[in-house]
Amino acid sequence: MELKFELTSPDRDAVQETLEALQGAPKDDVDDFLRYILNGNRNAIQSFIKGAVDNPKTWWIGLFSLQMQAGVMNTNQ
Repeated sequence: MELKFELTSPDRDAVQETLEALQGAPKDDVDDFLRYILNGNRNAIQSFIKGAVDNPKTWWIGLFSLQMQAGVMNTNQ
């Protein structure tokens, strides 16, 4: 299984605009935004971001888990 994180041009533009808005926004607004996207039902990316925020010293373990689940580390090919 191959994971592809390709974004279409409109999606890339939306991500870029969001990041730029967050960089220039007041801290309280950024905190509210992060609380909003990190609560409730989350997709895999939101769950990963929440894990990185909650466990800043060990978030990279999630990268290994995702790679193993995707079969990237399978040497029996």
